[in-house]
Amino acid sequence: GEFCFNSPFFIIQERSFIFSGGFYLILVGIFIISVIVGYFVNLQRLKNQNEELKKIIDERTRDIQKQNRQLTEQSHKLESYFRSTSESIRYAGKIQNALLPHPGLLQECFEDSFIYLNPKEDISGDFYWLAHVGNKIVIATVDCTGHGVPGAFMSVLGGTLLNQLVVEKQIWRPDLIMEGLNERVEAALKQNDDDNTTYDGFDIGLCTIIPEKQQVLFTGAKRPLAYSFDGEIKFITASKYAIGGGQLDHHKQYDTKLLSFEEVEYLYLFTDGILDQFGGSDNKKFSKGRFVQLLTEIHHHHGAVQKQKIEQAVKQWQRDYDQVDDMLVVGLRLDIAIDH
Repeated sequence: GEFCFNSPFFIIQERSFIFSGGFYLILVGIFIISVIVGYFVNLQRLKNQNEELKKIIDERTRDIQKQNRQLTEQSHKLESYFRSTSESIRYAGKIQNALLPHPGLLQECFEDSFIYLNPKEDISGDFYWLAHVGNKIVIATVDCTGHGVPGAFMSVLGGTLLNQLVVEKQIWRPDLIMEGLNERVEAALKQNDDDNTTYDGFDIGLCTIIPEKQQVLFTGAKRPLAYSFDGEIKFITASKYAIGGGQLDHHKQYDTKLLSFEEVEYLYLFTDGILDQFGGSDNKKFSKGRFVQLLTEIHHHHGAVQKQKIEQAVKQWQRDYDQVDDMLVVGLRLDIAIDH
């Protein structure tokens, strides 16, 4: 008869094959082969990825090594440049000191005296100046715009102009010296030009001491004069106008004040570096009040001791804070002025 797929015999045969052990072996074999093939495919893919990563890492390593070599070369260049610059600045400091009056001149004139100079850098924008005009002594402390190299340039200009006016032209009146300085600084820096862009100049306190008349003439351009008398520290205020600075819209006036030796025990000319120095427990400025207190405590000592105590006070106040500006204090006792 006809063969029927739906016959019970066929169904039984078909089912018997599907559930037979051979069929499961084939499935297991296919699974194992798939796993093995998948493993080797993934292994190859990982190998390829590793090779790509290795290439990237090698390339990055070469870049980093190249950058390190460049940084090392730049570091060596910077070190060389820094050494060269430092040596140049130190040598410039020697030239600056050679151009300005020797500190020993002050003690030749006033046995009890001192100069406390604490530059912010190797060269200073603050400087002390002294010269003789006949039997008169002209002494000044000058605070130039800026500090470091710019301040040092200005200090050389200031010292040169003071020499021209006082030493060469024999001008000894403080107000005339100030007027001459102002005119020459503005001319030298072209501050009279309409397109002027420089506002450099300096603040200065200047005294002319006349031993034979027992007189002190003082004129200040933004720097006052301090002196001790009868146990107190007194001040003579200065003009509000600096020397130079391009303040062309003002008629600058520098008035002279007169003191007799009888009114002065110890005289102080100073810049604002100490007063503006931050420090203390609250990081505040040293201020005029603390400076007055310091001078009140030390003015009866000899100059060498006063200088030491000022150094100690500044160091104690400043602590680990950065120095803000150059510092300069010049002190002298008038009653033993040597008449030249």
